[in-house]
Amino acid sequence: LKFWLDLGIDGFRLDAVPYLYAEEGTNCENLPASHEFLKRVRREIDAQYPDTVLLAEANQWPEDVVDYFGDYASGGDECHMAFHFPV
Repeated sequence: LKFWLDLGIDGFRLDAVPYLYAEEGTNCENLPASHEFLKRVRREIDAQYPDTVLLAEANQWPEDVVDYFGDYASGGDECHMAFHFPV
């Protein structure tokens, strides 16, 4: 990501975020590891490239998509925006 950010890209669409990780015995949707990864990415982005936007593509039910914004109390610590195809 840093390569593109250093070139001046100001946002990323993160495709299929509910499926970033696989775990045997699950349907591999909305795993905690996916959220931890997004939190790590967001921390780096906020620290080094504060005007950058992360857009989550999460074709899930709205009540599941909202989790990809991260911790509400802190102002969000995962993606800045999300879109849902049916909407």
